[in-house]
Amino acid sequence: MKIECLDFKLSGDEARKLFKSRKRQLKIGQFRFDTGFYLPYYLFRVEILNSGKLTSQLLAIDALTGELDLYGFDQTPTEFVEIETSQIGTIVLSEKQAMAVLKEKARRQIYLQGFFKITDLSITGTMIRLIYIPYWVGFYTRNNRADIEVIDAVRGRFEGGKVRDLVMEWFAQEAHSRQGK
Repeated sequence: MKIECLDFKLSGDEARKLFKSRKRQLKIGQFRFDTGFYLPYYLFRVEILNSGKLTSQLLAIDALTGELDLYGFDQTPTEFVEIETSQIGTIVLSEKQAMAVLKEKARRQIYLQGFFKITDLSITGTMIRLIYIPYWVGFYTRNNRADIEVIDAVRGRFEGGKVRDLVMEWFAQEAHSRQGK
């Protein structure tokens, strides 16, 4: 499938060096290979009205579960690359479902800043577009057990357990479906 994803800031060679680091291999296991993976996100312009003050943010929420951390942008992304791949997370949430989850996450962030500072809170959003965020996935083995590490190819940083689990589940389902063929 052809998709447009955000432009890579971290190349495959740079990611491979990070995956192959001695420290990482001691921690996780022997590095085997790496590949690209793409997660779909809905990009929204979110407007928050609180105590008469209006703020606007560009926030993206994953279209799979809505459980990953929100992805914030200073301005609407314009640098995309076209990729031909089958390694794409499946869109599960509708635009409407994603907006509902995003509103709840934004509401929680506002509450954390001080519950008593909230007056007449209103959160609205407009979807700008569906975007794909590229990730590098490194595969490791230790004692006949596979494990992965995931690097956000835009931010250039290792991801935590939520993203790793989601990606690992996708690859496990793919392997299972290929065995059935």
